[in-house]
Amino acid sequence: MKPVHPDAVLLLGFGSPASLEELPEFLSRVTGRPPSPELIARTRSRYARIGGSPFLEISQRQAEALQARLKRKGHALPVALAFLHSPPTIRETVNRLAGQAVRRLIGLPLAAHASPLSTRAYAQATVKALKDCGQPITFIMIPSYYDYRLFLDAVAEKLERVFTKHPRLSPAQTPVLFTAHSLPSSLIDKRDYLRELEISRKGIIRRLGLKKSELAFQSRGAGPGAWLEPDVETVVKYWAKQGEKAVVVSPLGFVSDHVETLFDLDVRLKELAERIGLRYYRAASLNHSPRFIQALADLVEEQLK
Repeated sequence: MKPVHPDAVLLLGFGSPASLEELPEFLSRVTGRPPSPELIARTRSRYARIGGSPFLEISQRQAEALQARLKRKGHALPVALAFLHSPPTIRETVNRLAGQAVRRLIGLPLAAHASPLSTRAYAQATVKALKDCGQPITFIMIPSYYDYRLFLDAVAEKLERVFTKHPRLSPAQTPVLFTAHSLPSSLIDKRDYLRELEISRKGIIRRLGLKKSELAFQSRGAGPGAWLEPDVETVVKYWAKQGEKAVVVSPLGFVSDHVETLFDLDVRLKELAERIGLRYYRAASLNHSPRFIQALADLVEEQLK
């Protein structure tokens, strides 16, 4: 007999190739067209430099930790991963849960800030999959949680550990660079993304008493036209010219480690910072840290009341 759960959590993410061999197909899904040999080679080099992306493994651990946390709170419901651009896809997961007689899905994005290319795309793909599966399933989407207290506490905790581990750094003096994924400036619905990121940044500033910080954008795509500014390289170069000796990076717009944090920040940006005389430090990503999982569990529980 198939398991029956009236409620389930859909943990929604962008996706990642499970291996370098899957990279061309993944890039094709992301861009909507066959990738050029140059794009494949460039992206393969980035993934190879960091030994492959741990995103899928981290996502699985997040799902397991969230399900266990919910069970301890008295909610024995499945937490299923569903990705926009790689298996298990949103459609595959929706169809599987429909076969388990699920009647209500709670969509929880692995992204704290609403973006047309992530959270809104996840919601649209889920709605389409639910319509096509033909089952009467209610869908509740948690659109973002940028100002949720426990989320901000989790980010602040990771950043505070950098200052604790390195006493010569000071929240009152050392500049902190908050980063988020860049978006094309032409997107008309990017305003919520910018507003939510800024609210998150101010929440961290209040918690830690930061005196010098900036929000900047990273990992811009290869598409034409302008992208969100300032970019992280510009800010780091400016601080070096101002005589700063160190920079602390907090990947505010990301909740998991993947190529954007492990290569774009810890390789490319670190090399730039050190080349121009700045010591580079990075706050750890949230991944499956207990405080972050607690935040996700509380967000789900609010929808179950």
